[in-house]
Amino acid sequence: MDVERTPVRRRFLPGIAMLTALVAGATACTGSGGIGGAGDQKNGGSTAAPAQPGKYRSLPQPCKAVDGKRLRAMLPATDSLTTEQREQLYAGTAEPSYDADRHVGCRWNAQTPEATLLLSVTFERVVSYDRAAASDDDKARQVYVRRLTDAHLPFPGPTTSPSPSPSPGTSTGTGTGAPA
Repeated sequence: MDVERTPVRRRFLPGIAMLTALVAGATACTGSGGIGGAGDQKNGGSTAAPAQPGKYRSLPQPCKAVDGKRLRAMLPATDSLTTEQREQLYAGTAEPSYDADRHVGCRWNAQTPEATLLLSVTFERVVSYDRAAASDDDKARQVYVRRLTDAHLPFPGPTTSPSPSPSPGTSTGTGTGAPA
């Protein structure tokens, strides 16, 4: 019996992308308050102070983290559902966790005649145990990049500064000349 899983997998990608963005937002554990803020101290010493601990001590409730309007748009319910069934659908199901201070999640599953729609949101609080080497923010970024790479997902937004555009009259190097 062959089962085609492509439509479900394609429906997972927006959820995975959203999950990844949410995980990155939840794991951004330290911050200096902006450019030139109080955390922007410069001293002449050669020893670096240990990184500050993360500012998040607990995680948000994952089943309440997704806006109801967005949830209804991503998981439209069929007209055959009763009000109670719709409420249960949009309430989500908490994922089991052995350490709710570090990892929590919620799943939604909507079945329509055309497809099964799944959404999973997970929050993870990343802690860097070697504060001399990396802050919680740095560790969270490393975890985020690794997970994007492992899932073969593109990085959101620009990852490098844009290259300067050539001035008028200069060559862009795409002509028929000799290779560089």
